Amino acid sequence: MSHATDRPVGTKWNILTPKRITAGVLALIALAFVLQNRDDVTLQFLGIQVTATLWFASLALLVTGVLIGVLWTSRRQGH
Repeated sequence: MSHATDRPVGTKWNILTPKRITAGVLALIALAFVLQNRDDVTLQFLGIQVTATLWFASLALLVTGVLIGVLWTSRRQGH
């Protein structure tokens, strides 16, 4: 049974979903962050010194935090 509000697959209405709009906005914010933070920074950890761009260092820290969260929650759920 079809309703008047149903849209055919492949129309422009299926392209602009709230998730895709949110993802697009977040991608633009991330791109702006990368373009504004291209300076090199020196990081020190446990006697190791590394030079990297600020955006890459921030990305590495974000990925590390996500991995910690995934590992922490999977251990608690599996136990």
